[in-house]
Amino acid sequence: MSVQATYDLKLTSLETPSLDDLSVGGSVTDRFDLSGILTGTSAVPVSKQWAERKALSAGAHNIDLTSLARAGLATVDMTGLKVQLFKFRNRSEASSMTVKAAASLGYAIFGASGQHVLGPGEALLIYGADQKADVAADEKVIAVTGTGTDAFDVQIVAG
Repeated sequence: MSVQATYDLKLTSLETPSLDDLSVGGSVTDRFDLSGILTGTSAVPVSKQWAERKALSAGAHNIDLTSLARAGLATVDMTGLKVQLFKFRNRSEASSMTVKAAASLGYAIFGASGQHVLGPGEALLIYGADQKADVAADEKVIAVTGTGTDAFDVQIVAG
């Protein structure tokens, strides 16, 4: 099995002058885009991927990077690999979710003491650039906390 991941971190904004000041031209900004294709032989390698829609149970869910179940497919084990791409979307319409390393066996997706709070409907995409830690027996769990049984989407590519 081979994995290929295409990512596109793109933001284009357009500033249009008001009708009473047409002497000033508009402005388009899209200078800081980052995109690429990752494969098993690219400088930032990828070899495994996993994506699921999950629901919190009593306001919590742990994502164990060494045991990622997929409906109808083999379980994915990312041991020894770095998370290269991490995409997360809070599907709740009313509640925030916090994503961080679990208290026990935590994988620090946002760095040693980092976490990210996503409001209702918010999403994020992280390009790890081969800089994240290797998934290991003592560093493997990402914790998601929120409210009740709210749902989220998560996609992880590692290599």
